[in-house]
Amino acid sequence: MKKFFAIFFATLFIAGFCFSQTTVNVNGFGQVQALIEQGGGNQDFRVNRIRLNIFGDVAEKVSYRIQLEEGSLTYPGPGNRDNLVDFYADLKYIKGATIRVGQFVQPIGMELPLSPYALETINYSSIVSKGYSTRDRGVMIFGSPTENIDYQLALINGEGLNTNDTNEQKDWVGKVKVKIIPELSLALSHYYQPETPTAKKMTSTGAELDLKVNNLRFCGEYMMGKQTGGVKTADYYLHLSYKVTPEWQLVLRYNVSDPNTKTSGDLGTAGGEETTTIGVNYDFEKNARLQINYVIPRGKDNNKLIAQLGVKF
Repeated sequence: MKKFFAIFFATLFIAGFCFSQTTVNVNGFGQVQALIEQGGGNQDFRVNRIRLNIFGDVAEKVSYRIQLEEGSLTYPGPGNRDNLVDFYADLKYIKGATIRVGQFVQPIGMELPLSPYALETINYSSIVSKGYSTRDRGVMIFGSPTENIDYQLALINGEGLNTNDTNEQKDWVGKVKVKIIPELSLALSHYYQPETPTAKKMTSTGAELDLKVNNLRFCGEYMMGKQTGGVKTADYYLHLSYKVTPEWQLVLRYNVSDPNTKTSGDLGTAGGEETTTIGVNYDFEKNARLQINYVIPRGKDNNKLIAQLGVKF
């Protein structure tokens, strides 16, 4: 925790001292949890995360963002679990496009670009927790050629969070999102890691659907991957939520993670996952949210009841 706050205050001091024209804005949130696990499992209180978001403009066409995080739970995805979540600069010198340089969310998957505070379930889907969607270091170009089409294309190290590259190869990842009608959007994404002298080629391809009609939302993702050794994996989820009132929301999610599509009966094993989550969200204040999730894994006597309180500042 001391390291976390030392980085935070050093960042503010350097930004304010070095750049007289730099704007510095700060916000963030914190989340605490209570967990009850069936079958003699964990029963404890946890600090899920404390995240600080520092952002602003260096010049008219140059902006920056820094995100720092401290928490007792493991950050999802591969890489080094340091306090730094994001650090990047956005350059807006090309009409209709932005170039991002630094450490950022890979343009693949639907959930990780969202703030964890805004997630409708407490936990990420397996698409994030299994590392299909993570953060990395590199350069990305993104934009919207029309009001209904968004694109992102990134060249990255391929090593994950807070980790420098260990070889000369670079990975490619891209995404295209199309708004079919105001209520419905579809997206396709692809990750390509070339073959190296020590590893075979790896790829991931994902599809997304997001439908919002009044207070009802239905969305889902499907991600198929080809891992080192030729093993084919598949992860997907279906998500339904309904706003009963502006404060109350009901949530239902079904998530599957298949570690090897060529074998059967492995969804209840250590490498596989099949869970149903039933949840309720209560925004009892503008900047305070209570979430309760009941998580039911397949074939395991360890259902979980999780309550999470989040506050923004």
